[in-house]
Amino acid sequence: MSQVDLSNCPTLDNPCASCAHRGFGTIPTRCTNCFAFSNWELSAGIDLVPSFNPTTTIAKDLLYKAADIMTERGKQYDSPAGERSMVRCVQAFNAITGQNLTEAEGWLLLQLLKDVRQWQREGYHADSAEDCIAYAALKAEALANG
Repeated sequence: MSQVDLSNCPTLDNPCASCAHRGFGTIPTRCTNCFAFSNWELSAGIDLVPSFNPTTTIAKDLLYKAADIMTERGKQYDSPAGERSMVRCVQAFNAITGQNLTEAEGWLLLQLLKDVRQWQREGYHADSAEDCIAYAALKAEALANG
């Protein structure tokens, strides 16, 4: 990666382009509210989430990747605010089966699916691991919001 001019790096004075929050973490600069990367980094062409490398990837990298996946999936399937499909899924499931599955239990089910897939074959499976992290966060959100 080439040297990047940090003079225009976002600070508390520059709002997040995604949510207008005025708080950024460290380089790479992510909004502390919605975890979006700043426009500065996007325009600078910085490799924001490096490929998985077992010798260099740390838990924080995986959390950022999962946040990016949730944001992207939300844009593709639900809303710009992120992944929000589980409520409708459990409502349909409950209507069909007569059960009373909660949103958090729906995320738990998907998390377990990804865990099972992770362990079915030898080696690391990025898709299963990253989705499992995202589902864990969505499950925690559903539990926290009751």
